[in-house]
Amino acid sequence: MPSMTYHLRRGLFCMMALLFIALVSACSSKHTQPMTPEELRTLKLRTSVEGYGFDVPVNYLYDDFEIHKVWPRPSRAQVEGRVRDKVDEIKITALLPDMESYTEANAVQFAEPGYGKKVIARLYKRRYWIANWQYYFSAVGPFLTRLPDTQETPGMVHYRYERGKEDVYLSYDHPENNLIRIICKDKLREWEYQACHVDALYSDSFNLYLAFDRAYLSQWREIDRKIQALFDRFHDSALQQRI
Repeated sequence: MPSMTYHLRRGLFCMMALLFIALVSACSSKHTQPMTPEELRTLKLRTSVEGYGFDVPVNYLYDDFEIHKVWPRPSRAQVEGRVRDKVDEIKITALLPDMESYTEANAVQFAEPGYGKKVIARLYKRRYWIANWQYYFSAVGPFLTRLPDTQETPGMVHYRYERGKEDVYLSYDHPENNLIRIICKDKLREWEYQACHVDALYSDSFNLYLAFDRAYLSQWREIDRKIQALFDRFHDSALQQRI
Protein backbone atom coordinates (compact mmCIF):
# COMPACT_ATOMS: atom_id res chain seq x y z
CA MET A 1 0.00 0.00 0.00
CA PRO A 2 1.42 3.43 -0.91
CA SER A 3 2.64 5.40 2.07
CA MET A 4 1.18 8.67 3.32
CA THR A 5 4.35 10.39 2.13
CA TYR A 6 3.76 9.04 -1.39
CA HIS A 7 0.21 10.45 -1.48
CA LEU A 8 1.38 13.81 -0.17
CA ARG A 9 4.13 14.01 -2.77
CA ARG A 10 1.76 13.00 -5.53
CA GLY A 11 -0.79 15.57 -4.43
CA LEU A 12 1.84 18.29 -4.25
CA PHE A 13 3.13 17.38 -7.71
CA CYS A 14 -0.39 17.57 -9.17
CA MET A 15 -1.00 20.96 -7.58
CA MET A 16 2.29 22.31 -8.94
CA ALA A 17 1.48 20.95 -12.41
CA LEU A 18 -1.93 22.64 -12.39
CA LEU A 19 -0.42 25.90 -11.16
CA PHE A 20 2.19 25.78 -13.92
CA ILE A 21 -0.49 25.22 -16.57
CA ALA A 22 -2.52 28.13 -15.18
CA LEU A 23 0.49 30.44 -15.22
CA VAL A 24 1.43 29.49 -18.78
CA SER A 25 -2.16 30.01 -19.86
CA ALA A 26 -2.33 33.43 -18.18
CA CYS A 27 1.00 34.60 -19.57
CA SER A 28 0.16 33.52 -23.12
CA SER A 29 -3.50 34.56 -23.19
CA LYS A 30 -2.80 37.83 -24.92
CA HIS A 31 -1.10 35.92 -27.76
CA THR A 32 -3.86 33.39 -28.48
CA GLN A 33 -5.93 35.30 -31.04
CA PRO A 34 -4.30 36.04 -34.39
CA MET A 35 -4.61 39.60 -35.66
CA THR A 36 -6.57 40.47 -38.77
CA PRO A 37 -4.71 42.77 -41.22
CA GLU A 38 -7.05 45.61 -40.23
CA GLU A 39 -6.39 45.12 -36.51
CA LEU A 40 -2.66 45.02 -37.10
CA ARG A 41 -2.86 48.36 -38.89
CA THR A 42 -5.01 50.11 -36.30
CA LEU A 43 -4.62 48.67 -32.79
CA LYS A 44 -2.30 50.26 -30.23
CA LEU A 45 -0.87 49.21 -26.89
CA ARG A 46 -1.55 52.03 -24.46
CA THR A 47 1.37 52.02 -22.03
CA SER A 48 3.23 54.28 -19.63
CA VAL A 49 6.80 54.30 -18.36
CA GLU A 50 7.15 56.09 -15.02
CA GLY A 51 3.91 57.99 -15.69
CA TYR A 52 4.92 59.04 -19.23
CA GLY A 53 2.30 57.74 -21.69
CA PHE A 54 2.93 56.14 -25.07
CA ASP A 55 0.43 54.72 -27.58
CA VAL A 56 2.48 52.14 -29.48
CA PRO A 57 1.00 50.66 -32.68
CA VAL A 58 1.03 46.88 -32.45
CA ASN A 59 2.87 46.50 -35.76
CA TYR A 60 5.98 48.08 -34.22
CA LEU A 61 6.21 45.16 -31.78
CA TYR A 62 7.85 42.76 -34.24
CA ASP A 63 10.22 41.33 -31.63
CA ASP A 64 7.22 40.16 -29.62
CA PHE A 65 5.70 38.61 -32.75
CA GLU A 66 8.96 36.86 -33.59
CA ILE A 67 9.03 35.21 -30.15
CA HIS A 68 5.36 34.19 -29.87
CA LYS A 69 4.46 33.95 -33.59
CA VAL A 70 1.32 35.94 -32.76
CA TRP A 71 1.05 39.71 -32.39
CA PRO A 72 0.31 40.99 -28.85
CA ARG A 73 -3.33 41.93 -28.50
CA PRO A 74 -4.39 44.99 -26.47
CA SER A 75 -7.11 44.42 -23.90
CA ARG A 76 -10.61 45.70 -24.59
CA ALA A 77 -10.09 48.39 -21.94
CA GLN A 78 -6.96 49.56 -23.79
CA VAL A 79 -8.73 49.58 -27.14
CA GLU A 80 -11.55 51.64 -25.65
CA GLY A 81 -9.06 54.05 -24.05
CA ARG A 82 -10.02 53.30 -20.46
CA VAL A 83 -6.70 51.99 -19.09
CA ARG A 84 -2.98 52.40 -19.68
CA ASP A 85 -0.61 49.58 -18.68
CA LYS A 86 2.48 50.45 -16.64
CA VAL A 87 5.65 48.94 -18.11
CA ASP A 88 9.38 49.15 -17.36
CA GLU A 89 10.42 49.58 -20.97
CA ILE A 90 9.14 49.79 -24.53
CA LYS A 91 10.87 47.84 -27.28
CA ILE A 92 10.06 48.45 -30.93
CA THR A 93 11.41 47.40 -34.32
CA ALA A 94 11.32 49.77 -37.30
CA LEU A 95 12.59 49.60 -40.86
CA LEU A 96 15.09 51.95 -42.46
CA PRO A 97 15.13 54.51 -43.93
CA ASP A 98 11.81 55.98 -42.73
CA MET A 99 11.20 53.87 -39.57
CA GLU A 100 8.29 52.00 -41.09
CA SER A 101 6.31 49.54 -39.02
CA TYR A 102 5.63 45.99 -40.15
CA THR A 103 3.23 45.59 -43.09
CA GLU A 104 2.41 42.81 -45.52
CA ALA A 105 4.42 44.70 -48.14
CA ASN A 106 7.68 44.80 -46.13
CA ALA A 107 7.25 41.50 -44.24
CA VAL A 108 10.16 39.88 -46.11
CA GLN A 109 12.57 42.59 -44.96
CA PHE A 110 11.49 42.17 -41.34
CA ALA A 111 12.00 38.41 -41.58
CA GLU A 112 15.53 38.64 -43.02
CA PRO A 113 18.27 37.09 -40.81
CA GLY A 114 20.34 39.57 -38.84
CA TYR A 115 19.50 43.25 -38.73
CA GLY A 116 19.31 44.05 -42.43
CA LYS A 117 17.38 47.32 -42.54
CA LYS A 118 15.82 46.82 -39.11
CA VAL A 119 16.42 49.16 -36.17
CA ILE A 120 15.65 47.89 -32.69
CA ALA A 121 14.94 50.58 -30.10
CA ARG A 122 14.42 50.24 -26.35
CA LEU A 123 13.20 53.10 -24.16
CA TYR A 124 13.41 52.82 -20.36
CA LYS A 125 13.61 55.05 -17.30
CA ARG A 126 16.86 56.98 -16.94
CA ARG A 127 18.84 55.93 -13.85
CA TYR A 128 22.36 56.61 -12.61
CA TRP A 129 23.54 57.90 -16.00
CA ILE A 130 26.53 59.95 -14.84
CA ALA A 131 27.53 57.31 -12.27
CA ASN A 132 27.50 54.69 -15.01
CA TRP A 133 29.88 56.75 -17.12
CA GLN A 134 32.17 57.43 -14.18
CA TYR A 135 32.40 53.69 -13.61
CA TYR A 136 32.89 53.04 -17.35
CA PHE A 137 35.84 55.43 -17.63
CA SER A 138 37.33 54.04 -14.43
CA ALA A 139 36.97 50.36 -15.34
CA VAL A 140 37.23 50.36 -19.13
CA GLY A 141 38.92 53.70 -19.83
CA PRO A 142 42.48 52.48 -19.12
CA PHE A 143 42.06 49.83 -21.83
CA LEU A 144 40.71 52.18 -24.52
CA THR A 145 43.18 53.08 -27.29
CA ARG A 146 42.53 56.42 -28.94
CA LEU A 147 42.30 56.20 -32.75
CA PRO A 148 41.93 58.88 -35.42
CA ASP A 149 38.41 60.23 -35.81
CA THR A 150 36.42 58.74 -38.67
CA GLN A 151 34.19 60.22 -41.36
CA GLU A 152 31.47 57.77 -40.32
CA THR A 153 31.07 59.40 -36.91
CA PRO A 154 32.05 63.09 -37.13
CA GLY A 155 32.17 64.78 -33.74
CA MET A 156 32.64 61.49 -31.88
CA VAL A 157 35.88 60.40 -30.21
CA HIS A 158 37.05 57.08 -31.65
CA TYR A 159 38.58 54.35 -29.48
CA ARG A 160 39.51 50.71 -29.82
CA TYR A 161 38.69 48.34 -26.97
CA GLU A 162 40.76 45.31 -27.86
CA ARG A 163 39.63 43.25 -24.87
CA GLY A 164 36.06 43.45 -26.08
CA LYS A 165 37.00 43.23 -29.77
CA GLU A 166 35.04 46.38 -30.52
CA ASP A 167 35.26 49.94 -31.77
CA VAL A 168 33.92 52.54 -29.36
CA TYR A 169 32.73 56.04 -30.26
CA LEU A 170 32.04 58.56 -27.47
CA SER A 171 30.63 62.07 -27.59
CA TYR A 172 33.09 63.07 -24.82
CA ASP A 173 36.45 61.76 -23.66
CA HIS A 174 35.32 62.01 -20.01
CA PRO A 175 32.13 61.35 -17.99
CA GLU A 176 29.27 63.70 -18.84
CA ASN A 177 25.61 63.50 -17.95
CA ASN A 178 24.51 63.53 -21.60
CA LEU A 179 27.28 61.35 -23.00
CA ILE A 180 26.43 59.16 -25.99
CA ARG A 181 28.24 55.90 -26.69
CA ILE A 182 28.32 53.74 -29.81
CA ILE A 183 29.82 50.25 -29.75
CA CYS A 184 30.43 48.25 -32.93
CA LYS A 185 31.68 44.73 -32.25
CA ASP A 186 33.92 42.75 -34.58
CA LYS A 187 32.54 39.87 -36.57
CA LEU A 188 34.36 36.96 -34.93
CA ARG A 189 32.48 34.06 -36.52
CA GLU A 190 31.19 33.45 -40.03
CA TRP A 191 27.57 33.19 -38.91
CA GLU A 192 27.60 36.40 -36.85
CA TYR A 193 26.11 39.70 -38.00
CA GLN A 194 27.94 42.95 -37.41
CA ALA A 195 25.86 45.45 -35.51
CA CYS A 196 26.30 48.76 -33.73
CA HIS A 197 24.65 49.65 -30.42
CA VAL A 198 23.94 53.23 -29.34
CA ASP A 199 23.37 54.35 -25.74
CA ALA A 200 21.63 57.73 -25.83
CA LEU A 201 18.89 59.70 -24.06
CA TYR A 202 15.28 60.56 -24.83
CA SER A 203 13.58 63.66 -23.43
CA ASP A 204 16.15 63.93 -20.58
CA SER A 205 14.07 61.38 -18.65
CA PHE A 206 14.73 58.10 -20.43
CA ASN A 207 17.59 55.96 -21.64
CA LEU A 208 17.34 55.12 -25.33
CA TYR A 209 19.12 52.07 -26.73
CA LEU A 210 19.43 51.54 -30.50
CA ALA A 211 20.78 48.59 -32.46
CA PHE A 212 21.25 48.34 -36.22
CA ASP A 213 23.52 46.88 -38.89
CA ARG A 214 27.11 48.12 -38.96
CA ALA A 215 26.62 49.26 -42.57
CA TYR A 216 24.45 52.15 -41.32
CA LEU A 217 26.86 53.56 -38.73
CA SER A 218 27.34 56.78 -40.74
CA GLN A 219 23.58 57.37 -40.45
CA TRP A 220 23.42 56.97 -36.67
CA ARG A 221 22.42 60.58 -35.96
CA GLU A 222 19.58 60.42 -38.48
CA ILE A 223 18.47 57.07 -37.05
CA ASP A 224 18.49 58.52 -33.53
CA ARG A 225 16.54 61.59 -34.67
CA LYS A 226 13.88 59.54 -36.46
CA ILE A 227 13.44 57.08 -33.59
CA GLN A 228 13.05 59.98 -31.15
CA ALA A 229 10.45 61.53 -33.47
CA LEU A 230 8.64 58.18 -33.48
CA PHE A 231 8.46 58.10 -29.68
CA ASP A 232 7.33 61.73 -29.75
CA ARG A 233 4.45 60.62 -31.96
CA PHE A 234 3.55 57.79 -29.60
CA HIS A 235 3.59 60.22 -26.67
CA ASP A 236 1.50 62.86 -28.48
CA SER A 237 -1.11 60.19 -29.20
CA ALA A 238 -1.17 59.29 -25.48
CA LEU A 239 -1.67 62.92 -24.49
CA GLN A 240 -4.83 63.07 -26.60
CA GLN A 241 -6.29 60.08 -24.72
CA ARG A 242 -5.97 61.68 -21.24
CA ILE A 243 -5.76 58.35 -19.40
